[in-house]
Amino acid sequence: MTTYYWNPARLDAPELETARQELETSAGAMGWDEAFLALLRSGQTIPVSIALDTYSNEEATARWGFGNPLERHAEEVLDRARDVLRQPPMPAVDSGAVKDGADHSSALGAMMNLARPEDADLIAAVLRDPASSEVHLTGCTAAGRALWTEEPSPVLIEVLSGIALDASRPTDERNHALRTLGSAETPLVAEIAARIAQTEDAKLRSTAIVVLARAHLDTHRELVERFFGTCPPTDPNYPDIRDYLEEWAEDHPEQT
Repeated sequence: MTTYYWNPARLDAPELETARQELETSAGAMGWDEAFLALLRSGQTIPVSIALDTYSNEEATARWGFGNPLERHAEEVLDRARDVLRQPPMPAVDSGAVKDGADHSSALGAMMNLARPEDADLIAAVLRDPASSEVHLTGCTAAGRALWTEEPSPVLIEVLSGIALDASRPTDERNHALRTLGSAETPLVAEIAARIAQTEDAKLRSTAIVVLARAHLDTHRELVERFFGTCPPTDPNYPDIRDYLEEWAEDHPEQT
């Protein structure tokens, strides 16, 4: 298998390099599970990050129905990912990876389906100054998981809101943050989405509307309907906005 960021990296410790090669080629030098755990439990950032990347890769493959053979190590993976995020991100020139902050990207990627509400502030700290666009993207994805709670972290909401509202940032970064905010169904998120829905950026405006349509039609239906009335069917959010409006109308026949 290949990893997302670590294929060029080589490890100085022979036993860890053997484990890395086993994950890459399944050459039979040691068991695949044994190789994964050797890296994960090494206590060294680069081998641990390679293991976390491997977990993410297997998690992505699991969506095709194969399952993640490393799932039984999920708790340990989450703990090691947290450890990596508590350290400063490594420049590529030091890590041998293909991107700056690949260690943070690998940790956040492993947390995409594992992050818990208590991880929100840790993820927020990384998102305040991500080492690369990949760290921003994986951070937003992990943040969305951490926001799945009745009382989402105000710190994480504040950081994501700052990104989404920052006109000096690239549209894609703002869009990722805004879409992630949609995981927190709070009045503050609705307020931010409503503000961005007035922007001239068509991509951001569409994402803001779908955030409002998903969870805030009780308070912002008029804005959503006005947008949808002029929204072209080619807009990638068009089907979702239509479906949310139809579902709301079915649930509230007295208001339609």
